[in-house]
Amino acid sequence: MVLFKCFFYAHWQLLKLLLAAPRALLDHGWGCVPKRAVIFVVFFPLFWLLCILHFIGFALDALLFPGWRRQRVERPVFIVGVPRSGTTFLHRFLAQDARFSFTPMWEALLAPSIVEKIIWRGLLKLLSPLLRISHRLAPAFFSQMDGVHKLGLNEAEEDFLFLLPLNASFILVALFPNNQQLWRLTRFDWDMPAWEQRLIGQFYYACVAKHLYFKTRWCGLVAPIYLAKNPSFATWVETLAKQFGDAGFVICLREPEVVLPSQIRSLLPAFALLGSGRCPDYFNERCTVMLADYYRHLMAFKRRVANTPIVMNETLRHHLPSVLQTIYQSIHVTEDAALIAKATVYLSGVEPSKAPRDYRLEELNLSAQSIQLAFKDVWPVNV
Repeated sequence: MVLFKCFFYAHWQLLKLLLAAPRALLDHGWGCVPKRAVIFVVFFPLFWLLCILHFIGFALDALLFPGWRRQRVERPVFIVGVPRSGTTFLHRFLAQDARFSFTPMWEALLAPSIVEKIIWRGLLKLLSPLLRISHRLAPAFFSQMDGVHKLGLNEAEEDFLFLLPLNASFILVALFPNNQQLWRLTRFDWDMPAWEQRLIGQFYYACVAKHLYFKTRWCGLVAPIYLAKNPSFATWVETLAKQFGDAGFVICLREPEVVLPSQIRSLLPAFALLGSGRCPDYFNERCTVMLADYYRHLMAFKRRVANTPIVMNETLRHHLPSVLQTIYQSIHVTEDAALIAKATVYLSGVEPSKAPRDYRLEELNLSAQSIQLAFKDVWPVNV
């Protein structure tokens, strides 16, 4: 029944995106309309086809692997926080502990179903040359993105890509920067109807359960602990806590003066590929409101769930071993001594911190004073 609900929900959301496309053509101005029209003509058929293939995979899972429904997701760990606060680094460092299982990019993007995982794992070796070719065809885009967030088919990635079939992944905002149904995902715990929270939460739980089923049945892992990292889930934490009753959370934070301009700049390569190369005029304000909500909601969650550790970016960069020890203690997992030792060695080879990056705030229509004013109610946090 949930599968059917998700199928119809996904196509209803996709239809709404399709109806919004004519208006979205103008999101980067009249000069980009021809370019964006071509992108939309290519995007919608491919995205719709991928969505249908995913749901075919889900249907086959029910027929071929009914045992996945008995797969429990026990004590998962969610790394959340504001963007650009070290979540990716922490996620990929912790993922070296063999007791954790994480979602690589190929699985999150192409294989939410068990059937697709089996097929794509066999094809992954064939895809590696294609990825290298794509880097050569668009070197500027990938070099910019690697400076922001290293991309790789086997890298531990944000599994909110699982939610693309439901059109519930905020990554689509790069293509639809003014779309209301995407921006409401940034207010998930309080602005989404309860029935949508449940449906999306159930779908996400099923994707995680299928990942663990695949890892235990096909890859030989024994009772792995699921490890996820999604800054976009900063306003989903209450829903996740309900869906995963014994989950552990780690909150990463950094000063807004770095987070806001860094987050906006991280989207510029996508905007260059999909539009004019600059943020639409309204985007700064929406990002500011969104990030302020992140800080506010995460701290409210911390006050409610007292054992949730907060990791400041400065602490992460200079005291990694103690950060890892605190996390292990909070999630009630025996610390990995080898990983702690590796963290110590890693820090010994890191160059001393340089001066903060110059984000040229004026180029983004920002100023230090405007940022401080916008975040004065949420920063500094009281840890």
